[in-house]
Amino acid sequence: MIFTELVLHNFGIYRGRHVVDLRPQSVEKPILLFGGLNGGGKTTFLDAMKLALYGKLAECSNRKNLPYDAFLESAINRYSPPDEGAALELEFVASRAGAETCFRIKRYWRKASKSVTESIEVLEDGALSPVLSDHWALHVDEFIPQDIAGLFFFDGEKIESLADKRTSASIIRTGIYSLLGLSII
Repeated sequence: MIFTELVLHNFGIYRGRHVVDLRPQSVEKPILLFGGLNGGGKTTFLDAMKLALYGKLAECSNRKNLPYDAFLESAINRYSPPDEGAALELEFVASRAGAETCFRIKRYWRKASKSVTESIEVLEDGALSPVLSDHWALHVDEFIPQDIAGLFFFDGEKIESLADKRTSASIIRTGIYSLLGLSII
């Protein structure tokens, strides 16, 4: 699975539309690093990727104990026009049935009266897939199981905890159990 693009629209500190190319420079350099000052949007960027993939099951840094609707409402950029709402798009390439397939998840929401309405569309090789769109939460684990997403999406603080002998064993154990399907038991 290779992430190719992330689009943020009025999400967190990102006002307006921002398109980020995530394709690695080469096969020899497959890791992307993002740097910036505190408050520059690095963690918001990671949260956007997790939210695009997992929706209400995403473990976002600033969600705390908020209900999902309240979290989505709080994630809309406060300086954006109220009728625009917010949106995330995440595109990635994965092998499916032996062939490279391009997937694009489009998740968008806006405040409507006293509630938040959210929609999701999933495109497979550029065509809208009603089945994937309606049941994305069931299919996302084919690509990166939510239980081990923390091993793929991490910031500086996570690297620090992985380096700590006392906590790293637990994190790695959780990842291995998820990969083997033992987390279900």
